[in-house]
Amino acid sequence: EQDLHLRAPAGAGKTFVALHAALSTLRTARGSRVLFVARNEALALFAAAWLARRCPAGARRRRLLGRIDLLHEPIGRGPCSLRAVRGRVERRWPAAAAEEYSLLLVDEAHHLY
Repeated sequence: EQDLHLRAPAGAGKTFVALHAALSTLRTARGSRVLFVARNEALALFAAAWLARRCPAGARRRRLLGRIDLLHEPIGRGPCSLRAVRGRVERRWPAAAAEEYSLLLVDEAHHLY
């Protein structure tokens, strides 16, 4: 287990690095689960769409998205799960309870803490 905190100016690629880490985890660690946390709903949806586009359509995409949860404002609503439906990414609340996440990504954490 390892913690990593990326700090850099806006536009430097912090989210890009985090999304690549998520994709790598999902592709290499069977059964892994990822939680992507962002205050901004649009950023959370961008992350979900970015990950979905990098996985082949069909069953593989459905399995990958089924292992990603998003948490965004309103935070009290809790995380949502993702699924692919007719080429679109849909959210469902509440997400299935995950005993643990293989990777937790908090984007723009300064807005949340």
